Amino acid sequence: MIKVFVFDIGNVVWEFKPLYDRLFTIWASRLNKTFVEMRLDFAKSYQDIEIEKISIEDWLLSLNPNIDIKLFLSDLETVFSDEKTFTSYFFPETIKLLLKLKSQNIPLICLSNTEALIYPYFKKFIIDPYFDHSILSWQVGIRKPELGIYQKIFDFVQVQPNEVIFIDDKPENVAAAKSLGINALLFENNQKLLQDIDTYQNS
Repeated sequence: MIKVFVFDIGNVVWEFKPLYDRLFTIWASRLNKTFVEMRLDFAKSYQDIEIEKISIEDWLLSLNPNIDIKLFLSDLETVFSDEKTFTSYFFPETIKLLLKLKSQNIPLICLSNTEALIYPYFKKFIIDPYFDHSILSWQVGIRKPELGIYQKIFDFVQVQPNEVIFIDDKPENVAAAKSLGINALLFENNQKLLQDIDTYQNS
């Protein structure tokens, strides 16, 4: 019997790329870089940023130590703080599923590789409205597909791995969860996800 659902966020609940692209466009302009250069700079460091090995402030200063860091951080508010804009990138069918599971009093956990830089908006618009618990890479210092991050699930719920469904859009993250005995589903589209969940719930 499935007792807990665990969701990745990026490209499962929320399409993060449009707002990140907007942010990097602004930052690229401030740093006299092209958008592509800005993305490449971030790509080199994002795994360290996601586990808070380096803060976003220190990363920005590593690109140019003379920047006005407060100005750059204010861009986060500009890009991410508007609820209507932020939530316009939600996957509506996933939100419906979350609300349905919530109405059934099924514990919901989000498990995401994500950075501290967007946490205030992430918490306000995603975690608080839809989830009972969150496991975020920057808070716990490990990221998917490291097995330790999945084991954090059982800090919140006293269940067996086969009583959990984990949903993610990356095959390597799904495979890691499965290696621990967790029922893990690869998110491809909402129709297939609902079919897969129905199979587990009725088996």
